[in-house]
This record gives sequence, C-alpha cells and structure tokens, in this order.
Amino acid sequence: MFKNPIKVMPKSWPAGVAGAVVVSLILGLFTGMAWPSLIVSAMLAGIAAFGSIFFLARHDARLTARLKDDAPFAWDVWMNGVKIGLITDAQYAAIQRYAFGDGRLVIAQALNLGRVALNIAGKVFVGVPLLMFWLLVVASIATPEAITEFAQAWRTANLADLTDSLRGLFHLVAMVSVMTVGVMCAIGYRFGFRNHYGEAVARMIRQQCNTPTEGEIHLSKVTRDAASLEGATPAV
Repeated sequence: MFKNPIKVMPKSWPAGVAGAVVVSLILGLFTGMAWPSLIVSAMLAGIAAFGSIFFLARHDARLTARLKDDAPFAWDVWMNGVKIGLITDAQYAAIQRYAFGDGRLVIAQALNLGRVALNIAGKVFVGVPLLMFWLLVVASIATPEAITEFAQAWRTANLADLTDSLRGLFHLVAMVSVMTVGVMCAIGYRFGFRNHYGEAVARMIRQQCNTPTEGEIHLSKVTRDAASLEGATPAV
C-alpha cells in the first residue's frame, strides 16, 4: 500500500561527509577560527555526517527487512482507549518506511526544529538574565560584604583580569541556561516541538484501519494466534 518515495543510498555517503566537512571549513574560516581548531571541527563534522548517514541506512534496512519478513505477531490498534483495527508488522513497517522517506516530512520537521531553537533562545535571553538578577539579589542580602568586595575588585581589575572574569561569567551563564532548559523540558515544556513523523504514521494507521476521525493512536503487540481467536485475522 505504501511505497517509499525516497530511498537511503549508502553509496552516496562520501558526498554527504564531504559536504559537511566543506560547510564546517567555510563556517570556521568565516568566524576566524584558528587552523588547529578548524581541522578538529571539520573532522567532527565529517564523523557526525557519516554517523547520521550510517544510522539512516541501517534504519531503512531494518524497515525493509520487516517488509519481507512474515512476523509471527501483529499489532492491535487502539484510539482513545477503543480498539479500531489490526495491522501486520509488515504493514506497520511499510507505513514507517513511507513516513521515513517522505521529503515533505523531513522539511517540515527541520523547520519545526528551527522554530524550537528560536523558542529556546528566546526563553534563555529572557529567563536567564532574570534568574541571574534574582540570584544576585539573594546573594547581596545573604552576603553583602562579598558583593562589595566583588565590585571593588571589578573596578580595580586590569584588562586580563576582566577578560578572565567575563570568561567565567560566560561559563556560568551557559551552565545556568542549560540547567534552565533542562528543567523546563523535565516539567513537560516542549518549546513548540511537533513530531511530524509520528503524526504522519498515526494518520496512515488510521487510514489503514478505515478510521477518518482524529485521535491518539496506541499499538499493542499480539500473536497471530491471538489475533485469529479475536476473529480479526490481519491481511498481508
């Protein structure tokens, strides 16, 4: 039913790795990065690109193998707590592979991740300075002498000391930013993230089960024998 519109071609990995290395070199030169750091950055970009291509190829191969395999189990499909159908593992793999290779989903997910990055940046630029301000207020109340000494040292510091202080402050702000984002993610804040791949898979499963209504999809694995006893033998 579902034919994959895009195939992952492992033979094209040299072009992908070379592209990542070239982009890394251009960005490094544009930002004035030193040659040792530039070479390390390019190597890391190449390794990351190779790893990504290898993962995509392996994932596509696993889905293709499931398409050809007559698995001894099937999947009950539940929507909002109600069973709406049954699909074979081959049908499920075909749906996943179609969504995996849909270029429109790749673009939509990439745009969404860009939006997530902007949302995170916006929250960090607003939330972190506010948090640092209140930490400074608390510190000034708890240990006012330490704040006074810090202000005096800042006024009398030379350029090298100021550079070291700013570097330390940058590291502190970065650490606080990471902690803030981590806490927000832990309490369920999604920063506008939307799983386009999961939504597409759920939509195609509903279509496979002839269910046009929207709802949250859950799958539960059952054996072929159990599926037959239920009177809903899955079609291959």
